[in-house]
Amino acid sequence: QATGDVGSNGDTYELDIQGSAGSYTAVWRMLSTEDGMTCYPECPDPRRGHGMTEVSYVKTAFDDQDDFPDSGQCTASDPCSYAIFMEGGTSDGSSRFSDRWMFDPTAHGGAGHWQRVDDFPPRKLASMASLSFESLGGGTKNWAVLYGGESGLDTPEQVQEGKYMVPPTFGDTMIFDFESNTWNRMKILGMGIKDTDTSLDVSSFSELEKRQLYTIGGVSSKFYRAAEIDSTLQSITTTEESTIADLAPPPLSGAIFVSRTFPSALRNAAGTVSPLALPELYLIGGRLKTGNPNSLKDVWKLCVASPGERIPITRTNITDDASCDHYEDTTNEDSPAPLTEYSGRWIHKEGADDSGTLNPDASKQGAYLAAGAYDSQFDRIVVYGGINSISGTTYKGITDEDHRSLNDEIFEYTPPSKINGTSSEYHGTWSKIPHCQDSNDDALTNPTARYGHSMSYDPVQKRLIVVGGFEADGDALSQTISTDNPDGTYTAPEVWTGTRIVEAGTYRANGADASESNPCYAWRKITVFGNSTEIVTALPPQTAIGLSASVFIPPTGYNTGYYSLFDNQCVNQGPFSGGDTLISKQYAGGIYLDLDRDELGDRENLLLNLTYLPLGTENSRPDGQLFSQEETANFRVHLMSTGESLAKLQSALQPRHLWYTNDNQYPKIVQTIDVLAPPSGTPRTDQIVLPLGIDSSIDRIRIERVSGSAILIDAALFRMGPK
Repeated sequence: QATGDVGSNGDTYELDIQGSAGSYTAVWRMLSTEDGMTCYPECPDPRRGHGMTEVSYVKTAFDDQDDFPDSGQCTASDPCSYAIFMEGGTSDGSSRFSDRWMFDPTAHGGAGHWQRVDDFPPRKLASMASLSFESLGGGTKNWAVLYGGESGLDTPEQVQEGKYMVPPTFGDTMIFDFESNTWNRMKILGMGIKDTDTSLDVSSFSELEKRQLYTIGGVSSKFYRAAEIDSTLQSITTTEESTIADLAPPPLSGAIFVSRTFPSALRNAAGTVSPLALPELYLIGGRLKTGNPNSLKDVWKLCVASPGERIPITRTNITDDASCDHYEDTTNEDSPAPLTEYSGRWIHKEGADDSGTLNPDASKQGAYLAAGAYDSQFDRIVVYGGINSISGTTYKGITDEDHRSLNDEIFEYTPPSKINGTSSEYHGTWSKIPHCQDSNDDALTNPTARYGHSMSYDPVQKRLIVVGGFEADGDALSQTISTDNPDGTYTAPEVWTGTRIVEAGTYRANGADASESNPCYAWRKITVFGNSTEIVTALPPQTAIGLSASVFIPPTGYNTGYYSLFDNQCVNQGPFSGGDTLISKQYAGGIYLDLDRDELGDRENLLLNLTYLPLGTENSRPDGQLFSQEETANFRVHLMSTGESLAKLQSALQPRHLWYTNDNQYPKIVQTIDVLAPPSGTPRTDQIVLPLGIDSSIDRIRIERVSGSAILIDAALFRMGPK
């Protein structure tokens, strides 16, 4: 491919080479928008003196290396993908361009597509997982790690008949820092050693260099094994010539990325199980750059901010548990991890089955656009659904409809437990778990096989939650929900819960009672939701959902200790309609304290202690900007009468503030007993006497957000006298 010349034009040319060994013909062809070539957001400016480099290439396997594929003829079994990058150049010989463009010649049936990418190429179907940890000297780190994905605006279905296009696929690792709100390219650790000697002295290496060493031994230790390094970290012993190991996963799109947060199962634990000091990330499945599914046997473990797995060292008596290397004051005091820099070590695992044999059914199983979640109760990574494409034992392109199928099984991956143990301990193990049957061995109602769905694990109810996705023909999976108030129906995504059953009784697995060694998953479809279609802020999703990201948030939230009410979150949310946001967001939100008057005397008063932060123009909003004068705190305290029982309160639709704006139905017995102001911008504590004795019907304290922002730190009620 070439673009531009000494005359500084903006044309794009394709060199078409055809023929076989000894007889080639080459023809230049200029591509244009008339041919179907497109640009996003626009075509690059004419320039000269720029550089172009091909960083992705045709990936096909030839029976005869002398054969050359026909130009542009990509097949389902041998799809092809390009990513050619252009950067810099000049249009006038003096000024310089600093932009970066990617050209994909396979897009639009071979017509090509320009896309501006600059520093962080835009993408879709990337994989992301998050983690939090304490770095050495750097405080708490809250990061999200993104891997791979694909770029381009086309799909395989849009390619000309007889041709197959796989979008350019990324293999980069990016870290998003929630504190600085920045994307950072991860520095990949892993110091390769290639040496023909049987022993290599590494005593002069730094501690970090030693801990990220790997060598290649026999088949059983294709990747780094602790047995090959001296327990004092002074030398490496090899049994044959070493070669360089894989440093990172191959480019992947539509893969699963899951964060493991505990070192062992919480269920039946002898004592308290502490979370991992450094969570482990696992990359599974997806689509390779070839267009073929990535085998489940190829699992990639990422130790973020760490040189790899902890090496059992005799001088510190480290337990061999395959955890990511991190500092411990008694057992691993020399470790330099977790590091403060954006770095990490990828480790390739070849997952075995539960018999300990490598490359079993997992080697035939792909999972493109599947979903995964970490089950902390059983310490398993659960994979469900997705697309596989295989003929016998040979993978086929995802676009090959003749061999494409949807997975209807649940696969569980048990993470590695040792780095100096058996193959299954080092690589981890895969197990296929069936759907449950009833006591008569009849199948239960299970979810439709799907792809593009999301799945999370609910640690409170100890179950999987699956939302949305697409069925085999590409239709989004949805359900019709009926409502009584108002009377009608609406469309919502399918929602399923899956519970892992290990107790004998109600369910059976594979014709036998469920047990610890014979588990199964019991599914239940959720069809009742507590949303109202009359309240704008309470509307449920009214379409199907696919290719979404999800994370489970427990009912207690993330327990920051504060209740925040931000003005900019209440725009268009209040009881007043209109285009003026300063009016329409008024009286949106607030805090209710409901009272059980049966437990209080008719003439008994209460004392309310409030510790709060009324935000003003000296405080920053969540987006980093200072609050404006219109956004400064204005909160008022009222005493109300609702007459509602506990059962009615618990069944009230959320958000509740819109139900209680009718002063006739819910009168304010004491109007504005106090005003929480002025917006000092610093924490303050107020004591407010609540004269409940003036009316026995008062059963609610309302802290009303008239406008502005505040953070409630603590609210405490004290009785002021006997009944």
